[in-house]
Amino acid sequence: MFLITSVITPSKNPLSYHSTRSVFSPEQRLAQTIESIESIRKYNDQKIFLVECSNKNDDIDMRSVVDRVDVYIDLSKDDRFVSEINQPNKSWAELLMIGRCLEHLPSNLEEPVLKLSGRYALNENFKSINLNKDADLSCKMFTQHGPMRCCSVLYQMKNVSMYRDFYQFCIDALFQHRYNISMEEMLYVWCVNTYKSMHVIDSLGCQGRIAVTGNFETY
Repeated sequence: MFLITSVITPSKNPLSYHSTRSVFSPEQRLAQTIESIESIRKYNDQKIFLVECSNKNDDIDMRSVVDRVDVYIDLSKDDRFVSEINQPNKSWAELLMIGRCLEHLPSNLEEPVLKLSGRYALNENFKSINLNKDADLSCKMFTQHGPMRCCSVLYQMKNVSMYRDFYQFCIDALFQHRYNISMEEMLYVWCVNTYKSMHVIDSLGCQGRIAVTGNFETY
């Protein structure tokens, strides 16, 4: 299954690492999310779970997204949750959204869970056979310009139980002392500190534009 996290209408609050939260309008982010979904349908046949936590925006018609996914989890009506999402740490917000999705999944679901960030899409280089279903985590590694970390645009967890292990480790261990830790670091630290197996991929086969700059990147 694929899990997509998306905030189509973000707040105007700055991020911990950049003064601009997104250079894209909600209409553009909606189109990018649809592109994410359509790319999965094109290159894969797995079910799609979309977790969405936008600030209220009556101008955006979400039916065009809801009709394209298998499960739609709408968090936008939970004011306390939206307030958390609007905080400066984007990775904390993403972790909370992942946690809410995991609440909807049975713990005995043994199929792999692929996480794709909203605004990014699979391309012709995506091949699910490159993802190791026996590894606890399949990902691309970043080794330059900072600490060792895993690309969080697209990665695969072995199953739901493994994903819950990651989530709980982050809540209990990492965010007690390191509120500004990134999702990329979280993935790596969890994998190393809890002795999980990692399958490293050179090319993920996905692409998209960075929200804070609009720069196009291929992974």
